[in-house]
Amino acid sequence: MIAAGQLATGLALDAAPAKVRFAQGARVLEQARALGGARYVLLLGSSRFWELDPATAATVLRETAGAGSPPVLKGAVPAGDPVVADYLLERLLGQGSRPELIALEISPETVCYPTRWAAEHAIRFFTWSDVAAWAPEIALAGQARKVAAARFTPVQLYRRELLTWIAGTAPPYLRVAPPGRLDGTSARRLARPVPRVEDARPPPAPTANGAGVTEPPERMRPNAATLFGLRETRKWLRHYRLDGGAARALEHLLARCQDAGIRVALVGVPVSSWVRELYTSEIERAFGGYMDRVSGRFGTEFVDYRARIPDRFFKDHHHLNRRGADLFVRMLAGEVLAPRWRHREDGS
Repeated sequence: MIAAGQLATGLALDAAPAKVRFAQGARVLEQARALGGARYVLLLGSSRFWELDPATAATVLRETAGAGSPPVLKGAVPAGDPVVADYLLERLLGQGSRPELIALEISPETVCYPTRWAAEHAIRFFTWSDVAAWAPEIALAGQARKVAAARFTPVQLYRRELLTWIAGTAPPYLRVAPPGRLDGTSARRLARPVPRVEDARPPPAPTANGAGVTEPPERMRPNAATLFGLRETRKWLRHYRLDGGAARALEHLLARCQDAGIRVALVGVPVSSWVRELYTSEIERAFGGYMDRVSGRFGTEFVDYRARIPDRFFKDHHHLNRRGADLFVRMLAGEVLAPRWRHREDGS
């Protein structure tokens, strides 16, 4: 009875609205519906694009491309790769929300085989048939245990989502913070220091040694979060291949955009110099060749920003701090979105 109940719950969740399992994706769809039939620019990607401010992008786009420039919708979500982007675009088009221009975050590790976010995809929107199709990559990525939990014990894994779906409000239902006071979690969250660009001091200027030879400045030391991220990225890039599900999802998305007349810019997202050192010549050759092939085949463009932001603007190995995110979103809007929007308007 317990096993039958778990399996039945999993099937019900597969048919449930997107907001039950994938609330962040559902918000993207809701925001797109709120635009009605208006034209808009869509940003798709992971937490690295998710931290960008769409209002700033829209302002820069308006200042650069003119008063008739469109709104910018942030469709990026944490652990978002081409698989998530393809999922969201399919549902956006299905509900009649058609972007005019898409900026899609891309990097060597987000299109490699096997994808390291298979478990996250399985938890958020994969069905039984998706899990079966992705089984080899799930196993190779070492994600089988997480995916099995999502499939065979959904009552435990999705207990908060199920309660929210049934009751209409999120738990907990009995624990209420006193008026004027924050509960422990909220208080700890507000107490966390906000990363500032001042916290990441720039390296000193080059100096001359006793022999009169100019020495390079001392390099910034990576923090603990950076070191952990570098270990994970190194695993992603081991035995680098580009023939997996993420690459197929990217090509499916680009083919869909080509058919719908949606222009796409593939944006090499900024990463720290420590990450770029992990991109060996073999990886760069494979990734660059793949970008050239898909660009030529689907009429898109690859714009490489991986080395455009200095290390002092990162809070870990590949996430920008507040100042860095503001700097990059202005570059993205002014150098990528605005020219392509103007070109599209001139062509139409």
